[in-house]
Amino acid sequence: MEDLSDFTSGITEFLPYSQGKEQTTYRDTSTGTDPLPPLLDKAIETNKKSDAQTQTQKDTIPKVDFDVQKLAQWLKRIYPLVESELQKGPTPLSSEQILNTNENEDELEIQPYQKISIKSKDNHQGLSTWLSIYTNNTPVLVLTTCAVHDDWCEHVEQSIKVYIPKRISPSQFVVFQELKTIPTKACIETLSTNPFYKDIFAGSTVSGDLYIWKFVTNKHQGDVEEIFCENLQHGSVAGLDWPSAGRVLTCHANGWVCLWSIENQFLKEREFLVKNPTHGVVELTSIASISLTDFVVGCADGALYHCNNTNLRAYQTDIEIVPMKNHKFSVTSLFKKEICGKRLVISCDLSGEVFFHDLFSSDDDDRKTILRIPLPFQNNIACSSDGKHIFCPGIDGSLNVYRIYNGRQLNIKGALHGKGNMIKLSDNGLWIVIGIFDGDFQIFRIAN
Repeated sequence: MEDLSDFTSGITEFLPYSQGKEQTTYRDTSTGTDPLPPLLDKAIETNKKSDAQTQTQKDTIPKVDFDVQKLAQWLKRIYPLVESELQKGPTPLSSEQILNTNENEDELEIQPYQKISIKSKDNHQGLSTWLSIYTNNTPVLVLTTCAVHDDWCEHVEQSIKVYIPKRISPSQFVVFQELKTIPTKACIETLSTNPFYKDIFAGSTVSGDLYIWKFVTNKHQGDVEEIFCENLQHGSVAGLDWPSAGRVLTCHANGWVCLWSIENQFLKEREFLVKNPTHGVVELTSIASISLTDFVVGCADGALYHCNNTNLRAYQTDIEIVPMKNHKFSVTSLFKKEICGKRLVISCDLSGEVFFHDLFSSDDDDRKTILRIPLPFQNNIACSSDGKHIFCPGIDGSLNVYRIYNGRQLNIKGALHGKGNMIKLSDNGLWIVIGIFDGDFQIFRIAN
């Protein structure tokens, strides 16, 4: 038998969680003998589903009685109206839709890019034209200067200069570098690029000589070749345009308009005399070609005439002359533009008043002028390809940009001296050249 100690241990007390008189209900968690509920297989759905997108319930459509004769009469009456609307085609865009009055559109990002100097003692008028794309979405540029002439030209050492863009590696930056200087017999008064073949361009002198040049590209670099040089019967050219790839249209101050073929040889195909229905022969200042037989001329008195000739065989023919909405002063800018699928003619006079004309509208002549914008003292303009902005040369090498649909004006400051009298926008809408500012031209780059 083991010896037991008489030592008494202390009492260890376990206090309850609930104090006071609270009572706790205890639940028996031992294994029960009650039968379990029947099991359900949740993987198999026994409820019938219905597709919410497919209606399987058949609705009962109430039977409606209608008069078959009245329905036939209504269809007979409405059918010609529907056919007439379909023959007219879609509803033409309004002037507001053409110019897209989106107030939230961002402004153009335009920056001065490069200055080109052509110093001349007497020449204070600048001329330019853009040719085809040469590199990095940048076209070839042609520049020249001209003096003010009261009668004939005594400047025998005149020329045009051709500049090609050179890419600076490894960046995408380009610099316009002079490629060639081409002598001419007298001062060049007009320069224009063939829009159908942008390597072909033309220039006319004060003495009435018309040059046709072609820009060619060889393995090393570009070059310019003279295709034709002809002295014209009606003297100096007031304006010229291209109705097709192989033809050039010239207008002269004495009222004559001539169509020349330059395909195989330099040949006059037709000539027209533009007359005012009341006052006789008019003094022409500019021309915009619509087709081989359709053109618009601007006059020194501010008149505009839409001329059409349907006789293609006769050498000298009478033309149909339709007066358009007149300007108050001499027409200084005249060109065609396609905006939102509509072919428009844009004109500007000496005071800066700009008209947008829709020649193919069915309205009368006054209503064909769909837009009128006053731009005081801005008589040389260019229009963006979307028809939303007008560009004008400013003072001291600056560029003025006008948003057409709300009148907002943006001025891109320059660093030259004088007031510009020439502006030309490239065909891809990314380059602008203005001049001449004390012998300097300023090139701008449009980012968007």
